[in-house]
Amino acid sequence: MPRKLHMLTGAVYETDGAGVVRVTTRQGRVGRFDSHGAWIDGELREADPHLCLWVGGRQLPEGKAASFKDLPLKTGREEGADA
Repeated sequence: MPRKLHMLTGAVYETDGAGVVRVTTRQGRVGRFDSHGAWIDGELREADPHLCLWVGGRQLPEGKAASFKDLPLKTGREEGADA
């Protein structure tokens, strides 16, 4: 189950695995949000949409690490590109 600490607010973002993100503040306020940060229920009604997507969005397969080499990034230095 993905779980992240928001470095600015100290809130904990965790998912139930179905794209629903539970956010718990340092003060104990709790809210549930979809993976885009839209409020579902709970006392807490605001969340960081980027962290909701990070935690509740599509996850990499088990054992697969993210790397810049995996991204389809064009640098302009490919063969045949005008420099």
